[in-house]
Amino acid sequence: MGCSPETSPERLPLHHVLSRYFNDYAVHRPSVDQIGVALDRWKAFFGSDAMVIAVLDRRRRAEFVQWLQHIEFTRKRRNPGTGEMGEVSRRLSASTVRRAVEQGNAALQWAKKEGLLSRFEPVPLPEKGQPRTYAPTLADFVKLWDATDASRLRLFIALLVHTIGRPEALLELTSWQCDYDQGSISLNAEGRQQSKKRRPTIPMTDGIRPWLLAAPRGRLIQHKGKPVKSLIGIWRLTVEAAGLDPRFTPKTVQKLMTRELRKRGVSLDLIGPYKGNTNPLNRVAEAHYGWVDVDLLKPVAKAIDELWREIGEMAVQPISPEATLTTPENARSNHVPGGTFKAANPLKLVEPIGIEPTTSTVQTSRSPS
Repeated sequence: MGCSPETSPERLPLHHVLSRYFNDYAVHRPSVDQIGVALDRWKAFFGSDAMVIAVLDRRRRAEFVQWLQHIEFTRKRRNPGTGEMGEVSRRLSASTVRRAVEQGNAALQWAKKEGLLSRFEPVPLPEKGQPRTYAPTLADFVKLWDATDASRLRLFIALLVHTIGRPEALLELTSWQCDYDQGSISLNAEGRQQSKKRRPTIPMTDGIRPWLLAAPRGRLIQHKGKPVKSLIGIWRLTVEAAGLDPRFTPKTVQKLMTRELRKRGVSLDLIGPYKGNTNPLNRVAEAHYGWVDVDLLKPVAKAIDELWREIGEMAVQPISPEATLTTPENARSNHVPGGTFKAANPLKLVEPIGIEPTTSTVQTSRSPS
């Protein structure tokens, strides 16, 4: 497509390109929030009146990357010692700086492809940051578990172990994504477009099933009846209380689980798809049908259950929910949109035997239709 003089870098406002890219393309992507933050950083540096030609200037490019590397932002954080809220200043990590540059480059490349821009040269990407090598030990995890008091955090930690999922996926997980009949959990909600960080469908382990049955309807992780957007504050307080390394974050549990499963002989070809990585053995089916056979991942689920029982033997706190549970059949009804059955007589989980009724009979009642 030919380009008129109005589409040359000298005449096209950078703000216009970034806004068009966001509204016409980024809003349809799962990572829309992250893209928006990155584009805002481009706008903050170059200004609202800058033309695209400014991005082609080598000096301005270098200044932009240096600015990203040195800007500071503040976050509110609770002081573990005093419990008071305060502000801390941080710089962007090397990977965050690199992603910000990548998103702006993608916007300009999109503009050229759409015929809005006659020419384009990407901003050179800065060096990648060093990989984070810290990984907690199993003993560290047990300390964290024993120091955890809040029920929402206990459920979150249990999900981290049994799904090896990313924290953001688990915070968004709902009861509708749990299929008790098929024994599976779909970490990607229906209608949500998959991103490069795939959210797979995995087997429902025996260890996580009682936690799911005890969780509220809708968003699984709630506090005072409302979905929880972040647990990082209470996580840090718990890590501090347990005397653990502050680098022990929810994301490091994936490293812990990968190492422990490998110790137990589980192949990386199975651990990868369980975590959402592309499965080389099932790439054709995944590409054409969007699924990986859940039965193929059952060896991973079995090893996770064995590890969970081992954690239970090491920990002081129980590894099963202390809340009362309904029967599996009725709990399943409560976890399906439009379910009408509710248990009138709950069941109580007893360690280590299993589930026993609080009375000799269990009655159920049907809600009026």
